[in-house]
Amino acid sequence: MEIQAGDIDMIDSASISTISHFIGPAAYSRAGARAKNGVVEISTKSPDRTTPTSPLFVLDGRQIPPQLARVLDPAKIRSIGIVKGAAALPYGDRGRGGVVLIYRKVG
Repeated sequence: MEIQAGDIDMIDSASISTISHFIGPAAYSRAGARAKNGVVEISTKSPDRTTPTSPLFVLDGRQIPPQLARVLDPAKIRSIGIVKGAAALPYGDRGRGGVVLIYRKVG
């Protein structure tokens, strides 16, 4: 999955399996024109357990892939909240399985 550069510091270093850097044609083959400055590819370790439902994950107001939520650094999280049922209605169908709201510490 692709993440934004600003979210990279939220990955718990203990969950990283490998890091690779690609430039030139190798980067282009992975990400196309977006890779003009290169690609950093981070592989994370497999989670120990799976989540039985499929909630929507939201980090600082932006939807994120569930895989990113599993490798966030706990030391950088300010709060986590969960909304279900009627409280999740503003998120539409994406929030049917509940919504996990994650907020980063500032500073």
